[in-house]
Amino acid sequence: MTQSSGAQDVIRCGLCRTSMAQMHCDTCNVNLCKACVGDHMLSEDSMDHRVVRLKIRKSSPVYPCCKPHTNKTCEMYCQACDLPICTECVASGVHKDHRISQIIKILECCNQYIQEDNLELQTQITPLYQKMLKRMLERMKEIEENCEEADKAINKHGEYWHKEVDKIVSRLKTELQRLKEGKLNNLKDQVSDIKQTIFKISLTVGFNNDILNSNNLERSIGYTAQNDEFRKGPVCNDVLVPTFKAKKYQQEKFAELFGSLSTVKSDVLRIPSPVLSLEVEKALMNKIEIITMIPTGIPFLQDIALQGTEKIWAHGKKDTVVKLFNIHESKKIKSFKVLSMISFYGYHSNGISVTKSGDLIYCCSLYNTVNTVVAERTNILIRLQDWSPRGVCITSEGDMLISMTHKENPPKVVRYSGIVDKQTIQYDAEGKPLFLIDDCLYLAENKNKDICVSGKGKVVVVRDMGNVRFIYGGFYSSEDRNQPLSPLSRRRRWRFVHAGHYRSQAFNPRGVATDSHCHILIADSNNKCVHIIDQDGYFLRHIDCGMKEPWGLCIDSDDFLFVADSRQNSGEIDKIKYLK
Repeated sequence: MTQSSGAQDVIRCGLCRTSMAQMHCDTCNVNLCKACVGDHMLSEDSMDHRVVRLKIRKSSPVYPCCKPHTNKTCEMYCQACDLPICTECVASGVHKDHRISQIIKILECCNQYIQEDNLELQTQITPLYQKMLKRMLERMKEIEENCEEADKAINKHGEYWHKEVDKIVSRLKTELQRLKEGKLNNLKDQVSDIKQTIFKISLTVGFNNDILNSNNLERSIGYTAQNDEFRKGPVCNDVLVPTFKAKKYQQEKFAELFGSLSTVKSDVLRIPSPVLSLEVEKALMNKIEIITMIPTGIPFLQDIALQGTEKIWAHGKKDTVVKLFNIHESKKIKSFKVLSMISFYGYHSNGISVTKSGDLIYCCSLYNTVNTVVAERTNILIRLQDWSPRGVCITSEGDMLISMTHKENPPKVVRYSGIVDKQTIQYDAEGKPLFLIDDCLYLAENKNKDICVSGKGKVVVVRDMGNVRFIYGGFYSSEDRNQPLSPLSRRRRWRFVHAGHYRSQAFNPRGVATDSHCHILIADSNNKCVHIIDQDGYFLRHIDCGMKEPWGLCIDSDDFLFVADSRQNSGEIDKIKYLK
């Protein structure tokens, strides 16, 4: 060791700042040389100095001073009042009949709490921010690459045009550069915010470690966690990637036909995380409760649809009668005959629903029609020609979604506004069919506008614009039935489950429904349970209450789940409470 480095290792006296410290005052947490010990002991601003040798500092705890009795230290803790107290406080009778503990025992709990916070910051929250930072940088690179490709496409397409076209090229390049700079600046700002937050987390961890390494009980007792602030996760606004869409050359309307810049939204910035989604899981009850069981007398009960919160429609697989039941009294109100829901090819329609005005809608696969019932009279609403309707649901905006099949073409989902079709969902981004002809094609719209369609061994969830968000393939474990996953087990299992791990039977989705928390509920007739997944496709739990063959599902405005339990002789409808 050199002389300079040795001088740096010497601990100096905190009073004179020149002599080497040999003693330490635990009360004031200050280092002292022997010459300054006497002056420090006689100082008026301290009352009970505990001076020890420097090597054994922190050997005794530093108790907080009692506020009512300034000449006393608090060596006890009143749990009823949640504050440190001294012996005079106890003798005064103020804390009579209160539960009093040694303050040193409270320190152990405080330190454990701080350690848990540090563990969460280091193992969960910091990696989340780091992952988001990585995704941000990837998005910046993606924007750079896409903008370069768009620039090349604009140049290539501009070669076919003359002077007027050159003006359009210049204008589009300028707009592209503006979009590029704006989006990159937006992401850079977000990257800067995330880096700053990660730095704050590091400071917090360091501050917590200082408390843990200190013997000052007052700092431990007065500790305030900052994890709630960080646990919310980064607030990141996604940006749209600019692309260029070229149009075929014509001699008229140069500017319109040349093409325009557009943006395509990507999910690259989404980071599903147990840290950010535990609140969704907390909404689920630890134990479900069956509120009502409605015997229907309908063999092979499959389809149900709510009319308000007091009535429910029900229909069976081989039945030509639709029945309306009173939920609270568990009895039938009325029934009437409908057109056959079975097509010439043996496909059964899954489609009954209720409009916002309270009218029943049902699909007729035999005649390829969607019908509405008003004043107990059936009226044809839509005739589909060569397509056979399979399922129907009414969206939050009043549109109608109809799933349908064809002898030769892949199935599709069509959105109708009134009787006008305004959207078709049939293929993925690669041009492959989303649905198979033997899919059951139950439909539901989530609160985030996603469209959920049950298929053979899978549930396809697409955005309202038609692009696929995810495909859920089932998740089963016999030990998990009716048990919410712990955060630890959930971290291990947070993934898409396309292969269907941990199930006893093949995943066989039927009815689908959604609630106010954007949960997606799926009836699994093979495993006799209902799956609950979140809006990102991650499994949360199963509902199993002794159902024989769960089929149709619906959820009312109070988030009560209704399950059509299909049975050979007489199906029943179970009203279930599963949310807190």
